[in-house]
Amino acid sequence: MTATLPIDIHTHHTPTPPATAIVCHTPADVPPYCPARQATPPTWLSVGIHPWDVGPAQKAGQLPRLLALLAGALARPDVVAIGEAGLDKLATAPMELQTDVFLQQARMAEETGKPLVIHLVKAQAELLAAHRMLRPTVPWILHGFRGKAQLATDYLRHGFWLSFGEHWQAEALRTVPSDRLLLETDDCPTPLPVLLQRVAQARETTPERLLPTLRDNVRRVFFPSFCCYY
Repeated sequence: MTATLPIDIHTHHTPTPPATAIVCHTPADVPPYCPARQATPPTWLSVGIHPWDVGPAQKAGQLPRLLALLAGALARPDVVAIGEAGLDKLATAPMELQTDVFLQQARMAEETGKPLVIHLVKAQAELLAAHRMLRPTVPWILHGFRGKAQLATDYLRHGFWLSFGEHWQAEALRTVPSDRLLLETDDCPTPLPVLLQRVAQARETTPERLLPTLRDNVRRVFFPSFCCYY
């Protein structure tokens, strides 16, 4: 299969052109699936229950509905990842409830073979415990990584992928092997070409040299059955 695939693996903005990013949605706001829209260019999506939404959804009695909507969305070919899912000790939901919802999403990732895009705040121990328990075969991606080099090394050792956005620790960015590196714009206003330039400079390379590696990483993580790019 031949297609145009994105480099930006996580954004909350509508990309221009559409195929250049994976757009994050909640199960409640994911747009209806339209096969005609997937012709040229496609729109790629990730769908997940953010830890900030777990508490309000539980209070409103909507968690079972959101999980059911998520399961339904994962059957769509335009949904290529689960996320943002995660654990956040600053969120209102108790960690036990967050962990339960996170584990349900992680198991869906395993069942569908789709990668898991993770939001994490102050819950490294809980995340690593979940990783040890589930021993996932699909990629787990820490999005918007801002930690130090030692923390990056720890996550890499456990098999995680790291995605960098507008802010990062330069030493950590340089620590990540090229074949485990991903980029994202998230909700920041910085365009991807500007981000790519900054990341390449920090890694003492050029955008032209870095771009093919990022493309191959995206293909391997999100589109393993796709054979090539335009």
